[in-house]
Amino acid sequence: MQLLDDKRLVDERQIDFMILEELACSPPFARWFLGQTGHTGAATLELLRLLHGSAVLLVVHAIATGSRALFIETKAGAAFTRSQPERHRIRGQAGVVAGCWQEFATVLAAPQHYLTDVAQGVFNHKIPFETIGQAIEAHGDPARIACKLKLLDCAIAKVHHERPKKTPRSYWRGADISR
Repeated sequence: MQLLDDKRLVDERQIDFMILEELACSPPFARWFLGQTGHTGAATLELLRLLHGSAVLLVVHAIATGSRALFIETKAGAAFTRSQPERHRIRGQAGVVAGCWQEFATVLAAPQHYLTDVAQGVFNHKIPFETIGQAIEAHGDPARIACKLKLLDCAIAKVHHERPKKTPRSYWRGADISR
C-alpha cells in the first residue's frame, strides 16, 4: 500500500489520536511514554481524553499517592497561542483542587528542532516526535508502525519547512475548564 506523503495533510489532531491509540493499545508504549515524564511505576491508565476545543491530550494515570494528570500538547505546524502553556497549568491545578488527581504535569511533544526553541520550564517535559517514532517502532506491528512513522515524518517536515501558523482565536473559545 502506498501511503500519502503530503505534510500539508498532517495536523496536531492526527498526532494526538496516534499517541492516544498507542497509549490505549500498547502497554509497552504506555510504560515508555510515562517513563519520559518521570513516572517509574506501572502504567495504569485511568483516563485518556482529547479535551474539546483545546487540542490537548489528557492522560490520567495511577501513582503511589493517587492519580497524576498529563496535559500533552503536540505541535506540528501551529504556533503557541497566547498563554497556552499557562492554561494547561491552570487546568492541572484546578483538577488538584477539585480532587480529580493529586499531581499533574505538562508535556510538549513536537519535532526535536521545535523543542529546541522552547524555553526550559515552559513545559514540565518535552518529548521529540523522533523519539516517539522510535518507541512506536519498538512496540508495534509492522503495518501500523509504517503508517504512524509516515505521519510523524510528515509532521516533522511540516514544522521544519513551513512557517508556523497562528491558531484562530475562535478555536480556543470554551477551552477553560472553569466555565
